[in-house]
Amino acid sequence: MSRIYPSLDPDAVRRHLSALRTFNEWEERNPMRLGPAEAIAAIGFLYDVLPPESRERPIDTSGIQKMHRALSVLGREAPA
Repeated sequence: MSRIYPSLDPDAVRRHLSALRTFNEWEERNPMRLGPAEAIAAIGFLYDVLPPESRERPIDTSGIQKMHRALSVLGREAPA
């Protein structure tokens, strides 16, 4: 059987999945609690740490629009 990503090491993937499971377990025991002001401040901080060239680049929302269109059909009944 050929592999789609020949350079992808199956053991590395297993280690990564194990690490993600460990984090998910920790996250369940330690939920983040942010109020609205703290959430806005965190967003502002993330913007501040972006490199200047990233802040000047035009925003492309086409991927988000495509996903919205794809998800908009979920839950609808199929046409008869």
